[in-house]
Amino acid sequence: MLHMRTAFLLSCLFLSLLGCGSDADEPTEQTEPATTEARDTVPEAASQPEPEAGDKMTAWVDGLFVRAEPKRGAEIVTQVAAGTPLTYTGKESEEAEVLVMRGIVFEEPWREVRTADNLTGWVYGGAILRSGEQRVMGYRSAENFELPYFGRFDLRSWDASPVTETSGGDAIRTRRVYNKDGQQLAIQRTEVGEYGYETNYILTDETGKDLKTRILEFAVDPSYRLTETVTDYTVEPPVRYRRSQAMPRHYSQLDGIPEMATGEWEEIPMGQ
Repeated sequence: MLHMRTAFLLSCLFLSLLGCGSDADEPTEQTEPATTEARDTVPEAASQPEPEAGDKMTAWVDGLFVRAEPKRGAEIVTQVAAGTPLTYTGKESEEAEVLVMRGIVFEEPWREVRTADNLTGWVYGGAILRSGEQRVMGYRSAENFELPYFGRFDLRSWDASPVTETSGGDAIRTRRVYNKDGQQLAIQRTEVGEYGYETNYILTDETGKDLKTRILEFAVDPSYRLTETVTDYTVEPPVRYRRSQAMPRHYSQLDGIPEMATGEWEEIPMGQ
């Protein structure tokens, strides 16, 4: 019953959108140059085997704290910039911790590392990359993001409408529309409390024709799962991509709202 109710509410609100037209430790993030053109991005690489002592790693977040103990709030040994090389000592925390970083849910242990100037401390495993490892970490904020198959947008340079909010029953919906260079991007989030949420991105041209759409859904029944679906109408025939990630707990119990799923993408024939 919960799943049916969720699907009904989200489906109704998504259809109403179509009818309207067409932030571990919080690191200090660097500002990227403004990019107004949507472009395809590369999906994440497949997961690698567990790291070993001596493996070279790199911080991928800026202003990452290296701590004296494997936990948030512990004494800070040093702070490193994105791209800083680190060496894994082989030690990790006994348990993994669930944290949201740049809109992505990680469930990883803390790892002990050594810096180039021979300082040793602990960093969260989700904040570092091994040599050769690649991840798409494109979600910086609600107005500055790079989403696989959907594109890269810096909406801070777009004309933005005021945020509108509507509610009905268990659902709360917020919507904002951005315009630039003959394109319009409508972003709407519908939260249904304990039943999950759905975020819709609809990119259209000056005639209102869909260029790309993206749906991110946090479902709770039969299990917590984040599903990301992108449809590209700029090619013929249109192409749809989908990936999903099991969630360790309800989004209201996380330290941030998930904005991207992880996992392997699959190409879905249109109509499915």
